[in-house]
Amino acid sequence: SDHVEGDGQGLYDQASELGLEGVVSKRADAIYLSGRTKSWTKVKAQKTDDFVIAGYTVSDRAEGLAALGMAEFENGELHYRGKVGTGFDRDMATELLARLERLTAGATPPEGVPREIMREMHWVKPLLSARVRYYALVGDFMLPHIIGRPVSLVRCPTGKPQDCFFQRHAFTGMPPSVAVFESVNSEGETKTYLSVEDAKGYLALAQFGVVEFHTWGTHRTKLDRPDQIVFDLDPGEGISWREVVEAAVHIKGGLESLDLVPFVKTSGGKGIHITVPVTRKQNWKKLHQASSAISTLLAASAPDTFTTTMGKENRKKRIFIDFHRNARGHTSAAPYSLRARTNLP
Repeated sequence: SDHVEGDGQGLYDQASELGLEGVVSKRADAIYLSGRTKSWTKVKAQKTDDFVIAGYTVSDRAEGLAALGMAEFENGELHYRGKVGTGFDRDMATELLARLERLTAGATPPEGVPREIMREMHWVKPLLSARVRYYALVGDFMLPHIIGRPVSLVRCPTGKPQDCFFQRHAFTGMPPSVAVFESVNSEGETKTYLSVEDAKGYLALAQFGVVEFHTWGTHRTKLDRPDQIVFDLDPGEGISWREVVEAAVHIKGGLESLDLVPFVKTSGGKGIHITVPVTRKQNWKKLHQASSAISTLLAASAPDTFTTTMGKENRKKRIFIDFHRNARGHTSAAPYSLRARTNLP
């Protein structure tokens, strides 16, 4: 067969995509010798696929969670694919077991389960899969918006909305790939906060029941120098989606008239977020004051449409321009984040 000089990683990736066994590499000046040598190396292509957790086993030897039963959706049906060890440390295994135990009620085994596996496996509803797979698919698009930023999380360990909770501080069994740092809050207390630093930490959080990612408008390394403003357009009673969109276009024009460059993103709720990148020249207090002044100016341009006053009674048939997300420690839903609501919008 032919050979390729250089770009070994690219060749290996191509071999993996084609389902080949792997690649053999050698020193350019090495001659062929029978047997194993240090100058010739064979690297097997790792075969990976998207699976869901369909069940689990426990054992006294493992002191709890022993293995996971993996399955795969095929033509809309779940098919058993095998049993794998977890590789988790004790704290992580304990938390995962607690989550899995809450998913057993009403669960049924997938198709094609061997008889001996059927006897030992505790089956669970495959609720841990769709969320993790979604975040794996959108990672290339989402990660640039969250890497290096402090995050607050909405975790839903059981998949039930009533069991979801908001979390911004470190938690027991947290993946080690998630960064933890200390900062003083508005009450003068020193608290620990979280930051996603790489893809491994991002996906690990999804595995730990995280449904929503909310980010600060700054980076962990420059906490007191925010780099974006968020205007949250929150529609009141009687406002249609079309009116929200038209309002966003109006706000876009107003911001551009101030020589700002706005970007729009859906929030997963009823409203729209308008995000404006800014230079890191202002601290949080000054940025909050500036966003308040801009919001007041924008609302005055269409007073029958907008308000900057909180309270539901003040936004009937109007849209509230919420600029308070631009205060230190406040967050907004990250681009591409799921929301802990029906159908995970």
